[in-house]
Amino acid sequence: MSSHSVLEMKHKIENEIELINKAKQLIEAVLAEKVILKKNNGLVQSWRMRTKSLIKKRQEQQSDNEITIERLNNMKWPPMAYKVKTKRGAEILLERYQAALDQIQQAELALENLSAVNRSEIVGQLEIRWKLIIKNQQAVQEYLGQISSSDIQSDLNRLNELAPVFELSQEESGLHISVNVSNVRTILKRFESNENDISNPFNGLSNWIDEYATDESFLPADEWTDQVVNDLQNYLDKHNFSLHSEIEPFKTKWLSRVGKLRGKEILPNSVASEMLMYATDEYDNTIANVGQINDLANEYDLLPIELKKESNDATKRLINVVIELSNITIYFGRQTQQTARFKMATNQLLQIENKGLLASTNACDQFVSASNILTKWFDEKWYQFGGNPEGDTAYGGKGNAYVFKL
Repeated sequence: MSSHSVLEMKHKIENEIELINKAKQLIEAVLAEKVILKKNNGLVQSWRMRTKSLIKKRQEQQSDNEITIERLNNMKWPPMAYKVKTKRGAEILLERYQAALDQIQQAELALENLSAVNRSEIVGQLEIRWKLIIKNQQAVQEYLGQISSSDIQSDLNRLNELAPVFELSQEESGLHISVNVSNVRTILKRFESNENDISNPFNGLSNWIDEYATDESFLPADEWTDQVVNDLQNYLDKHNFSLHSEIEPFKTKWLSRVGKLRGKEILPNSVASEMLMYATDEYDNTIANVGQINDLANEYDLLPIELKKESNDATKRLINVVIELSNITIYFGRQTQQTARFKMATNQLLQIENKGLLASTNACDQFVSASNILTKWFDEKWYQFGGNPEGDTAYGGKGNAYVFKL
């Protein structure tokens, strides 16, 4: 082998060793990058699962939202009389007011979690309607109280024209007509002293007179007080005294109308489709679109992705070094065990870009081991690097020190 060829080979081997060392220096950064990538893949996997669940939930909410809006917009309000004319009309109106108040409460509960463009506007309208109904309710109750008072006074006057023994008594439920026992006893005593002049002091309101006439006990008339009071009370219970009231009809306040709700799109279909694509497509596509994902998440209240920062594309830089190394790897006249092993390790290292942490670690370990063996072989067997091939009798005693050719 000429001195020029030896020198050329020496330079190539030096270059190869330099690239091997450069590759080794990148391996630590590459494995750190793979650790981060593994963590990021875990974060992406978690994000994808939670995002698919969230979008499904949001779409269900969207459907429920639309159904609720339609139901509220189709709500039938009970008819509200503007002019109150009768006691029964006032009672019916109070029932309708209560039904309307119940509807408002139900609507306000439904509006709490409802997405609508004009939700706050409708809430305001319902509050105004609520206040008006309460005012009308109070006015109708006062009117009804006046009617009841007027009616009961008319009934009292009518009864006392028949027999002056009735009076108004105040109970928890309101005014009631009751029998004055003292007045009954007074009338009975008067009847007994003027028996020939008074035929029936109660004008048919009590049956006691018939029993008194046939009674043979000769008891005084006032001893019949309890029986007469009982008859009079039964008379009150059996008759419904309902004379027309003289209270003038009045008008309630006109109730404001409640507008229609306009639905608000909780999550546009286009956004849901795009986010589901990122949540089901390849991981690389998800990671490559983190910026877009986070923009949509911020705008539509979805889940962002927070990934760990990778270490400056160490894997790609290592592969570029290995490619360069592959292009200048020294092969001699025949391939040695050392060079064959190194070539295999180099090829495996070229494939780690899409490999996981375990596969990348194995490839890096094999490369380091193969390169260490190769450089040791250069040092020990290649005499240009100080190797001592003594005892090597291969190739007619010439040994491995110089017979290998490029």
